Amino acid sequence: MSSLPIGDYALLSDCRSAALVSRVGSVDWLCFPRFDAPAVFARILDDDGGHFSIRPAGEFQASRAYVDQTMALETRFRAATGAVVLTDAMALGAAASERLAGQPSGPDRQRRLESAPA
Repeated sequence: MSSLPIGDYALLSDCRSAALVSRVGSVDWLCFPRFDAPAVFARILDDDGGHFSIRPAGEFQASRAYVDQTMALETRFRAATGAVVLTDAMALGAAASERLAGQPSGPDRQRRLESAPA
């Protein structure tokens, strides 16, 4: 079971499912494609429950914030060798509308990694 307090997680949602992202960029909970679906990642409940993590190797500092007026989360990593920004979001719009109509759609969980000024 995760030792992180629930307050250390940020919420991502597309109004049909949800993910919890730790302060260091790890998706430790994801139920998909709906809230009542089995968890894809469940490390928040069990260390062997699976997770998806993107982070620097070695020592780093991390900070995060939601992008203004959105549910997109930016996690900034700073290490001795440089800095990067990880952006996490769950898509709304056409993909969500297709799911609501019962039609298959592409992946709705999105992660983008880009370099940042140190």
